[in-house]
Amino acid sequence: MKMQETNSQDKVFEVEYKESDIEELKRLGVPNDELPKVGIKKYRRSRFITTPGESKIKITMWLDGDILQHFRNRAGTPNAAPYQTQINAELRAIMEKDLANNAPQQNNVEDITKNKEFVRAVAEQLKELLAA
Repeated sequence: MKMQETNSQDKVFEVEYKESDIEELKRLGVPNDELPKVGIKKYRRSRFITTPGESKIKITMWLDGDILQHFRNRAGTPNAAPYQTQINAELRAIMEKDLANNAPQQNNVEDITKNKEFVRAVAEQLKELLAA
């Protein structure tokens, strides 16, 4: 990728993508729908760098009517957050619970050897190897 030399005050900068650049991005795991096209692409500089958790993304989605009505009713009570904020908070709670439950467990040797299914599977494999 060849970036055009620009003054740091410029609001737009250009990047030239070649076929080899696209192949490298693919190798790094960039999804096909996010790959740039070969050629020169103009980008606007951003004043702020945000992470996905700090930015809001507008989407369109279908919700069951009773779910939407429930959150709208909750939002109608005094001092309540808007219904979209409440839905986002509930989704965040689910996401954080899932992330906590799926956190990789660091098994040490003692934990593994206490797992009866693991020990049984290893014993069966050893029997097969010794029988061969």
